[in-house]
Amino acid sequence: MGDTNNNEYLGALEIVAVIDQRPSNNISALPAQMGPVKELTDHYIQFVSKTSGRDKLCRLIQYSSKFAWWYIQKSHYQAPLVQKLKLLDSSISTSRKMFRFGKSFELLNSTLKTLHVDDIVLRTLISLAKINNALYLLFDNLIWLDRVGMLKVNRSKISELSAQFWLASILCSIGRDFYQLGCITNNTAMKNCSQLQLYVFSLLKNKPLLFDLIRNTTDLPLPMAMLHHVNLSPGVLGLLGMISSYIGILTEWNPDYKIFPS
Repeated sequence: MGDTNNNEYLGALEIVAVIDQRPSNNISALPAQMGPVKELTDHYIQFVSKTSGRDKLCRLIQYSSKFAWWYIQKSHYQAPLVQKLKLLDSSISTSRKMFRFGKSFELLNSTLKTLHVDDIVLRTLISLAKINNALYLLFDNLIWLDRVGMLKVNRSKISELSAQFWLASILCSIGRDFYQLGCITNNTAMKNCSQLQLYVFSLLKNKPLLFDLIRNTTDLPLPMAMLHHVNLSPGVLGLLGMISSYIGILTEWNPDYKIFPS
């Protein structure tokens, strides 16, 4: 009788051990499964905690809404939806102007950091790009103050000046990209290769330079359209803005893709 009770007792212990073991394995496996998700979440929180990250995300939404309302309007669909998307486009544009308020002074201050660049051509182009970008944002701040009724300015004139400085900044940045590309190709030796192939090879090997050049060239038509140098539809402008915004997010998300020096 005693042996029977002992056997029943030992059997019960084995069942309890099995029950205890199963959840334990699942729980211990959970952190390993959640690792990539947690890492992605932490990275996203870090990204949106920065003003530059939020601005780039809003910029993508702004130009996406511009492309969307143009496409829907062109397809003769739902006029109320078109108006909502236009309002979203305008509202985000105004919000971004507020986010960037005072950033012009930050850019002017960062120009001093370019003094460490040994190459005088590179140093000059980077400095001019930052100074023109700072002036573009300064006039952009005046437009925002006029929109919210805090200051009365000639909005059309200020918008034109803002676009001119924006265009100058982009041209300086493109000049810097091509100059840096030339320096890289001069130091690259490849047999039986044309100059164009050498440029393409150098860009593919230098992702930060490639992304910066694409971002600047897709941004270039935006101020040109504002100054009536080119005639582009809102859909084309929206698509170009989406491309440059996506690259901006990519370089902000992964600093390894940022061009250096900057």
